Amino acid sequence: MAMKNFKKHGGFESEDGFVSTKEAYHGMGTIVTEAPTPYQALHIAGLDWEVAKCPLYGAVEVDGEETHMMEYPNKIGLYRTDKNILLGNASDHYIPIQNIQIADLIYDVAESEDLKVETAGSFKNGQRVFFQIDLGSMGLDIGDNTDIIKQYAMFHSGHDGKTGLSVRQTNYRVTCGNVESLALRDSAIKLRHMGDGAYDLISIKAKLGDIKAQAKLFQRTMEKAIQTDWDNQMMLDYFMKTWQKGTKKSLPKKKDTKAFDKFNSTMELWHNYANFHEYQTDCHGTAYSAFQAVTQYATHDMHVRDNGNGKAEARQLNQMFGRGSRLGHYAGIHLQEALA
Repeated sequence: MAMKNFKKHGGFESEDGFVSTKEAYHGMGTIVTEAPTPYQALHIAGLDWEVAKCPLYGAVEVDGEETHMMEYPNKIGLYRTDKNILLGNASDHYIPIQNIQIADLIYDVAESEDLKVETAGSFKNGQRVFFQIDLGSMGLDIGDNTDIIKQYAMFHSGHDGKTGLSVRQTNYRVTCGNVESLALRDSAIKLRHMGDGAYDLISIKAKLGDIKAQAKLFQRTMEKAIQTDWDNQMMLDYFMKTWQKGTKKSLPKKKDTKAFDKFNSTMELWHNYANFHEYQTDCHGTAYSAFQAVTQYATHDMHVRDNGNGKAEARQLNQMFGRGSRLGHYAGIHLQEALA
């Protein structure tokens, strides 16, 4: 397995690791030419560390007396044992799910030794970890071109005391260097941090089967969308419905306000992308181009807030777990409803 190392990007913390089969995430991590197994990915991405619990103390001053340390009752800290990095806190009955347990779970669910990991890594010095398992790809014919949709099951967990373990479907469109997160409906299953490996494998396996079924439904919907012409009013109806659900906002009623101006500019941006963008040349004016207009915005154009680790990380987290993911999710749902 040949590999090439890339320097860390400022959007990720210094103790994060990452492995990918292609140069992604702005050049950080380790790029491999052959997709690794979950256990190989665990090692290459530097996820082969454990999380332990520790007592939490706070500095207190009573009646103006000298400050002293007091232990928090019923609370524990969570830290990486290899680096002594505090990751979060939780109630005292919390049991961490170790990274190796996630890799074990992937094998147990899939019941296959031939699993391939497209990407795996961590954010925030290990507060969040993820594995993306390759489920294959589909090719959509668009005129003289082919749009490639790659399908994955994402296993995602957190060590911050707040984020549980989840398994969900993701689809990525790979065209002209864009990486767009797509989803038809919420297909996630979430598990508590039980820590003893007593997962409901039947439910998780059923969810993996549902993910695969959703991938087939996704392909049929996309193929129909490419062949379906939409006029401007049909697109606007679709855009407004998706915007409302994806942003959790009501349509602005008062003109000459910032909210109204932002909404109008977003609708205009989506309309222009769907009807005139160079990447949409072979499908302008179709339901497919309207869908891609929303996902383009969700992935690349929408505003993200830099929380101190760079816009690159903020956009990546937004695409995978934040508002961008939600907007792409409802774009898929409403497309399916419109074409039903």
